[in-house]
Amino acid sequence: MNAHGLTLVLNVGSSSLKAAVLEATTGSAQRLWQAEAPRDGALVEQLDRWLAPQLHPWWPRLQAAGHRVVHGGERFIATTRITPVVLQELEALSALAPLHNPPALAAIHWLGQQRPALPQWACFDTAFHATLPAEATTYALPAAWRQGGCRRYGFHGLNHQHLAETAACPRLISAHLGAGCSLAAIRNGRSIDTTMGFTPLEGLVMASRSGSVDPGLLLHLQRQGLSLEELDQGLNHRSGLLGLSGLSGDWRQLRSAAANGHAGAALAVGVFVNRLRQGIGAMAASLGGVDQITLSGGIGANDPELLAELTKSMAWLKPVAWQQIPAEEEGMDRPTDRSGTQRSGRSGVWCSRRLRRRRSAFSGSGASSPASSRNVCSTGSGTRTSKMRSIRASIENRWALMFSRSAIACCIASRSPASAGPEAAAGVRVVSPSPCCFCSSSRARPARVRKD
Repeated sequence: MNAHGLTLVLNVGSSSLKAAVLEATTGSAQRLWQAEAPRDGALVEQLDRWLAPQLHPWWPRLQAAGHRVVHGGERFIATTRITPVVLQELEALSALAPLHNPPALAAIHWLGQQRPALPQWACFDTAFHATLPAEATTYALPAAWRQGGCRRYGFHGLNHQHLAETAACPRLISAHLGAGCSLAAIRNGRSIDTTMGFTPLEGLVMASRSGSVDPGLLLHLQRQGLSLEELDQGLNHRSGLLGLSGLSGDWRQLRSAAANGHAGAALAVGVFVNRLRQGIGAMAASLGGVDQITLSGGIGANDPELLAELTKSMAWLKPVAWQQIPAEEEGMDRPTDRSGTQRSGRSGVWCSRRLRRRRSAFSGSGASSPASSRNVCSTGSGTRTSKMRSIRASIENRWALMFSRSAIACCIASRSPASAGPEAAAGVRVVSPSPCCFCSSSRARPARVRKD
């Protein structure tokens, strides 16, 4: 990629729209601009109204665009150049992630109309979990069903990959806890187990998604007359924290309501934490023990009460380090002790006032600023502070909750025409290990050559 080429990164979700312009080379990325907004009305109209004017000054310098695509199915296990054939295959996968894939594909079509000559790439949340062993991907179903693609894929891979690098250790449990929630068991940088499966509906309790439910219960409801559409809407949009509380799917609101005696909110918080403990225990079993547990996402990174509950109730895992990865770069590489006081680098200066402001913002009803980094190690003698691993300055955790920006931008840079070999010139797309954070050497697999 030439020195002046920029990469546009889009993350179009079910409820939000996020964009960034990055100057990227293989292995690093610098953010030049970013914006985000809640989804408002028809997506294409919002892209025309909100995004296009902001991108106007950047259009001449854009060399590539990257999109977060949640479900890549069995085929797409690496960053992939979007072609008409690839786009057709991705359209066929929309039913597997109905809340996420269709908006991403709509953004791809929109950008193709805006800038037909701009190369576009897809980066998949399922790709990081391509290293899952057969025993972790296989459902105990009839062979004919399994041969039809009924298997476990895993999701939130872009953020789990980021956490695997940020908190590198032999046995890591990565917890992505936000509107969607999942855990990953990561051994030496490679995913070996995870809680989400065929779709992002399996696993932990989420904001409006049920998580795992006895399939027999769903059969019972269908026999009672519920249609497939009603089941889909109920499981994806009216369950989880919202369904349990009857109040909201917003974690902060439920924390506040539970503290004020709201029975539904207290039940929602209790079920969420109970399922989370079960999941962490299962991931620890898959790893044969655990060295570190990282909490990320809107809930995981910002709720010190959740950290305290987990370290206390799961003390039997000892010794294990518990780390909260914040959602913004500010203060993210300054360790915090269990009393909630933050240290500034090596100077020993205590910065508790800034941390109190962040916690106050998290507890309030307005827009939240995430809590600071916390790295807590539970040992036989109690809980002690341990210094947090340095986080690369090129990664901002706010964007890592959606996707690792260098995971997308650096992969695109490593596969751009400037870095392509003779195979690319001949029209052959080479998908091979590259020294960037998304296709790191810890996940290297045999090179694959494809023609689209």
